[in-house]
Amino acid sequence: MYEKNIGIIICNYNKKDYVLKCIESVLDQSFKNMDIYVVDNASEDGSAEAIQSQYKDRVSLIVNKENLGGSGGFNTGMRKALEKNYEYLVLLDNDVYLNKDSIEILYNTMCENNDIGIQGCKILKMDNPDIIQEFTSMVDYKNMVVNLGYSGEKDNLELPKLKDCDVVPACALIVRTDIIKKIGFMPEDNFVSWDDIEWGLLCWRAGYRVVANSEAKAWHKGGSTVAKNTFNVYYGYRNKIEFFMKYMNTLKTTETDLQERVKERVDNILKDVFKAVYACYYGKKYNRAKTIMDAFFDALINKKGKAENYQIRDLEQVEDRVQKLLEGHKSIILQMNNHIEESRKILVRLQQYQKLLNIEFSIIVYNQNKLEIDELCEHKIKFVLPSGDISKSLVLEVCEHVFDIKEEKYRNNIWIDGWCNLILNEKDYQVCSCFKESYKLFKICYEDRLEKIIEANLNKSEII
Repeated sequence: MYEKNIGIIICNYNKKDYVLKCIESVLDQSFKNMDIYVVDNASEDGSAEAIQSQYKDRVSLIVNKENLGGSGGFNTGMRKALEKNYEYLVLLDNDVYLNKDSIEILYNTMCENNDIGIQGCKILKMDNPDIIQEFTSMVDYKNMVVNLGYSGEKDNLELPKLKDCDVVPACALIVRTDIIKKIGFMPEDNFVSWDDIEWGLLCWRAGYRVVANSEAKAWHKGGSTVAKNTFNVYYGYRNKIEFFMKYMNTLKTTETDLQERVKERVDNILKDVFKAVYACYYGKKYNRAKTIMDAFFDALINKKGKAENYQIRDLEQVEDRVQKLLEGHKSIILQMNNHIEESRKILVRLQQYQKLLNIEFSIIVYNQNKLEIDELCEHKIKFVLPSGDISKSLVLEVCEHVFDIKEEKYRNNIWIDGWCNLILNEKDYQVCSCFKESYKLFKICYEDRLEKIIEANLNKSEII
């Protein structure tokens, strides 16, 4: 018999105002048969004192002596909660608030579906409450990315109540305590980033579903603030590299196919790292490049946990070439060249520049069908057909990546990719054209070592 059905665990670090709002949204829930634990990761902004003063007996406050990161903070709370007999645990980031019935919806769904191990909310943007931040995310093992389902879509879609996925973010999820006892706590050595992704994979491999629930809503602040250092760069790259060195899709794979997949994975990891570093060099973001290389080397030697202080560097102030290019223009011709996803990313950035520069420009789209244009109209940018004198318009040619542009194409054109890298002149092209030869040397230096690590990690009996 369960004492109470749910233990709520909120992890906080230096977000006093947000965590107080999060606690209020939990106390205001329609579901009441629960206890609340707040784990404070050695905050320096008075968070612990404020929580203790305002909530006293209504919240169990755990104060860590040092910052243990997101996974370490949640695990501290889960270990404490498992001393009691809860059926489920709910994990919440400090910068989340919930719809009034969200926990009740999550609880009832778990009770009705014994095959669900972890269930997440539909995550909406706190700063733009009608826009989906994430709902049903999937790991793309070939391209080594996590695709955030429905990201950027308006919250007026007819979504299924439950949808299976690879991962639900730890900012708002419910998990069976029986599952934790089978697969363990969150990967604490990650510190932050990719811990919930690996946890979802372990849940799936234990024979339980990971699902997102569209009726349970959570609004998340997340990474909306402008980064000042390379904290997220380090953990994002190190943990991502370690994840894809460790896990591969070996379903119905022959020995020859498996060897080819290992070589493909090696190439994908090395190209992902080197392209990021080279782009940093191209954009004069040298501290970011240094941190990416630190993360890469640490992944190779299996160094986990908290980064060294010197590895988290301040981000330099560099000239924003796109902003400078846009200044003074009222009309932009966007040659999408059938690169829909890249164009979508560019349009998101153009919206940001509109606000930053306090200007409004129209986008003229060439050679695209109406359906493709309609897909991009969610960005509220005015689309017009070419008419009149367009000689004064800024023409942007969209490409997959500027490092892939061939010489015969770049002449007299301005090229832009989904990361808003630019080719404006001969000097830019010369730097970009050296990428492929430079990458060959990088690959020669590291491919054998990386291949051996992946092969050592590979257990052919485990299917992903």
